[in-house]
This record gives sequence, structure tokens and C-alpha cells, in this order.
Amino acid sequence: MSWNPWKRASEAEREVVKMDMELWDAYDRISLLETALRRIIRQETPHANATTRRMADIAREVLQDEN
Repeated sequence: MSWNPWKRASEAEREVVKMDMELWDAYDRISLLETALRRIIRQETPHANATTRRMADIAREVLQDEN
């Protein structure tokens, strides 16, 4: 770490920008995962097989735990 306060401030600013980008990336990934879970739930129909029903139940459980 540098002793120069201006350089330290500049480094800190770059780190904040990097963390902000990582946060938005994580938010985008969570959004995609939520969309995938909702699509799995929509695959369940009255005539769906047991595997599809189980997957839909698991997806519903995950979404409920989120709230």
C-alpha cells in the first residue's frame, strides 16, 4: 500500500468501482437463476411426470426460501 494519500484515494476509488461491478454481476446471475426456476415451475402441467413435478416443487421451495 502506498503512503501517498492521493494515490491511496485513487486505489480505493478503483477498488470501489471493481466491487460495484462485481455486485451488479452477482445481481445479474441471481436474476438469471430466478428466471430459470420460474421456467422450471411453468413446465409442470397436470399431465407432467413425477420428475417434472419434483423439480417444480424444489424450484418453488427455493423461491419461497428466498422471500
